[in-house]
Amino acid sequence: MLFRFKNAIADIDVETTRNFYRQHDMINDCACDGCENYRQWADTKCSPELREQFRKFGIEDMKVIREILLPGYFDDNYGGVDCHGWYDVVGRLLNESDIVPEDVLHPAEPLELSIYEDDCLTSPKFPRPVLQISIDGFIPWVLDTDVQEFL
Repeated sequence: MLFRFKNAIADIDVETTRNFYRQHDMINDCACDGCENYRQWADTKCSPELREQFRKFGIEDMKVIREILLPGYFDDNYGGVDCHGWYDVVGRLLNESDIVPEDVLHPAEPLELSIYEDDCLTSPKFPRPVLQISIDGFIPWVLDTDVQEFL
């Protein structure tokens, strides 16, 4: 299925991606508060529109994020903690030479989704070719703990 990320066009094999995640437990299991906050947010607090966008990519559960990086920055304007991470999907870019850093989607939250042809840290079991969907922006702190303890 074709998806447009501004100028980038990605051909994502949605069914192969979906089937892989159904057959493999790939949920990030880091126990730090930042990763736990992301999983809880993804499970209960992110917008239905963003969840639906990931379902269209073949990712039924947003907790299957490959890696989460939380640099420890909280922005009062966004009411959230800075978050960067990526998801693996099966697919390829159709116009790689035309991709510029601004090739992003802007979902409902103050987040951006970008797409790259890369298999950095991708499991050898994951089907090829691999695209990585990057998620960057701010997510709310939803844990009962004080965000300042994490920062």
